[in-house]
Amino acid sequence: MMTFPEFREAHDYETNINGMDIHEAYDLYFKDNVKVGDGVTVHLWSDSHAYTVIRRTANTLTLRRCKATHADGWKPEYIPGGFSVICINDGDQRWQYEEDEDGEIVKANWSKRGFRVYGSCYVTYGRHEYYDYNF
Repeated sequence: MMTFPEFREAHDYETNINGMDIHEAYDLYFKDNVKVGDGVTVHLWSDSHAYTVIRRTANTLTLRRCKATHADGWKPEYIPGGFSVICINDGDQRWQYEEDEDGEIVKANWSKRGFRVYGSCYVTYGRHEYYDYNF
C-alpha cells in the first residue's frame, strides 16, 4: 500500500483523477487497500498517534494504539519564548513503535472525507507519532 506522497508521485502530481481531487482519489485507494495489521496514524489537531488496524469492515476500522517511544538520542530542545518556551527541534522527532495489547481501542468510520475517528480526527496510512511540544 502506498502513502499519500507515493500515491501523488505515482500519479504525476495530478490534481484530477477520474473527476476527483487527488486527495479524494487517495481516500478511496486507502479505503480499498488498508488491511488488518497495517499501521495507521490518527491525526488530532497538532498531535498524531500511531495505531494498528485490528479489525475492519467495508466502512469501519477498529484501531489499537501502539506504544511509541522516542528513538535513541532525541530529546526536545527549548529556548525562551512563546507562552513560556519554544521547542526548536520538534520537527526532528523520531519514534519507535511496538504493539501494545493494552493500547486504547478506537473505531474509525468512513465518510466522504475518508476514515474519521471521533468525527473529525482523520486517519492516514503508516505510523507517524508526533507530539507538539510548542502547545
